[in-house]
Amino acid sequence: MVLATALMTIYVNHVLLAHAQRLFDEMLRRDAIAYNAKLATLGASKRTADARRLFERMLDRTSASWNTMVTCYCKANNLASARKVFEVSLQAMASNIMSWNMMIDGYCKAGQMDAA
Repeated sequence: MVLATALMTIYVNHVLLAHAQRLFDEMLRRDAIAYNAKLATLGASKRTADARRLFERMLDRTSASWNTMVTCYCKANNLASARKVFEVSLQAMASNIMSWNMMIDGYCKAGQMDAA
């Protein structure tokens, strides 16, 4: 599982998204790291609806899971959804400095300096 997840991360980093998808689908067991890598794959391809469906199915969400969803929405310039996920992560005590930085970066890139 560790090797498959590492390979999937390499695929994502090299924008080989179809390979990452196939590897995830073939994994017999998936942990939070594998799910987070899959979320990153979906985010990189701007498939936010698919990422959200996967996120909702995750039983073990980590801070990285929440951060990845915020990033997915920010990259898709859907700051309203990013903010909703961010606020729920605050309530779930799953936010961290990366969550805050992602929201600030998303607002800055959208030119919303007051919100940032």
